[in-house]
Amino acid sequence: MINYLISSKGDTRFANNGIYKSFLALLFTVFIFSCKKDKQETVDNKSLEPQQLINNITSKLSGADSITNFMQVLKNISLSKEEVSEGITVFAPLNEDVAITSAMVKDHIIKGSFNHYELYNKRIFNTLSGKELKISRSADTIWINGVQVGGKQIVYNDNEAVHTIKSSLTSTTTKDELHTTTIEVTVWDGTKWSIASPKGEVISGATVNLYATQKDYTDGAIAYSSKTNASGKATLKRLASGRYYIEAFYGNKTNTFRSSAEPYLGFYMGYAISGIFQSDAEVNAASKQSNAAPGNFKWVDLNNDGIVDSRDYYGLPYESTVTISALTRKTEISIGFLNNKKP
Repeated sequence: MINYLISSKGDTRFANNGIYKSFLALLFTVFIFSCKKDKQETVDNKSLEPQQLINNITSKLSGADSITNFMQVLKNISLSKEEVSEGITVFAPLNEDVAITSAMVKDHIIKGSFNHYELYNKRIFNTLSGKELKISRSADTIWINGVQVGGKQIVYNDNEAVHTIKSSLTSTTTKDELHTTTIEVTVWDGTKWSIASPKGEVISGATVNLYATQKDYTDGAIAYSSKTNASGKATLKRLASGRYYIEAFYGNKTNTFRSSAEPYLGFYMGYAISGIFQSDAEVNAASKQSNAAPGNFKWVDLNNDGIVDSRDYYGLPYESTVTISALTRKTEISIGFLNNKKP
């Protein structure tokens, strides 16, 4: 371009003109500045160290109590410069009882910084450990290998993105079904109690009903129902979030022992199970109650007066559990009779 301005039509008058010299100086300055800027940006991009990136993430999430277990291990993770050269996206699982290891952390990190909208349906990512992650999406609800992502990203910029997920991805595969809000109830037959079987035996074919309230139980308004399988488990999926009261029965065996055939003030009342007596020593140490013996149910002494009687009735069903969105809540129920030891 400079040569053209000097040689155009062979006219050198413009080249000797002060205006041209000023223009040339300006152009040269812009060129030099541009080179310096490009060089500076390149240096800045290359200067991002792995530990600096991890420190940036963990410092931003220092107040995120729900993912502290994962973040504590992430702080000490060792990454290479090549692994973070494109930035990273971290899928941080909510706190669980399962211990998090450094190897597990790499199952939850992918190269590149991806926001919520870039996690589109059927997209496949590979983690730093080589694990495959498959995205499933319905509107703004996202699952990774079946595990639900908890809303939009909690950290996002060109170098880092962090999303919370409901549980660890380590044991998942791309073929896993989408997690829903689920309650898994294991039903034990207390009449089969023995010293070797302190809970009794699991029972197949028992009915498990969930009620939104104890009043719904009185009215017979079942929210969800299922039967136990050969392992004694009833799995109730795709539930609305909330608390559910649990009724379980098989024939005349049940976990709801009504004090009367008629409701009292709109509720069925009765004794609440707190376990099964395992020994005579437990019987002697417990509140006084009818039919107290190893293998029989231990009832809750509501008013703590040392005697289980009509003043200790609860609203039924007594057992309940609260669902957790997109996770499986597990619980156990014992069924039997008022007197399991009766011949």
